[in-house]
Amino acid sequence: GTITWSDGTWNLNDGAAIDNQLTFEWQTDHNLNWANAGESLTNSGTITKSGGAATKIIYPPFDNTGVLDIQSGTVSPNNDFTHASGARLRGSGTLNLTSANLLGFNGGVTPGPDLAAGTLNITRTSLTFGSTTDFMAEIGGATAGTQHDELVVSGSLSLNGDLQVNLINAFTPFAGQMFTIIRAPVGVPITGNFATTPPDWVALVIGNRVDLEYIP
Repeated sequence: GTITWSDGTWNLNDGAAIDNQLTFEWQTDHNLNWANAGESLTNSGTITKSGGAATKIIYPPFDNTGVLDIQSGTVSPNNDFTHASGARLRGSGTLNLTSANLLGFNGGVTPGPDLAAGTLNITRTSLTFGSTTDFMAEIGGATAGTQHDELVVSGSLSLNGDLQVNLINAFTPFAGQMFTIIRAPVGVPITGNFATTPPDWVALVIGNRVDLEYIP
């Protein structure tokens, strides 16, 4: 089933908890408020931020074990936030973690929608992928954001976990072709690397970017 939040303010009070196990369509520009009295948000289903270009603030603690799909605009957790192992972050919007108390970032990351290219942004001074993080890069051409996936981070990034590659749009890369799949600001380092990569692909960490090279 699907729950659609299209208008109006949602205020959690008296320790209320949202435990989403379905598809939650967040179409309004309103924030998810709380009374600072033990309220919480848990997602084991899918939360889709699909409406508007504004920043949506999640004030209660947020534990994501499902899919957080940011199709447009910005989602900004403002309290404890966990992106758990087995969860998935995807979309072409922005996850702003500047004000979050990040308890763990161990879930998967897929820029853009499924089976289509996109650019996903994460705002954070410093971010570390956990050992169970899997990054899915969908490759359908040479142009970042429109033909292949790209993650753009605002600060430093420490890599870990697994890299997965999925070719889309009947695309076949040529030997030695390279694709920038992760990018930080100029002068801001990306460190580490993926623990595993698929056959025929090599991830190269070069300063502030990660290039994916096809070596069949």
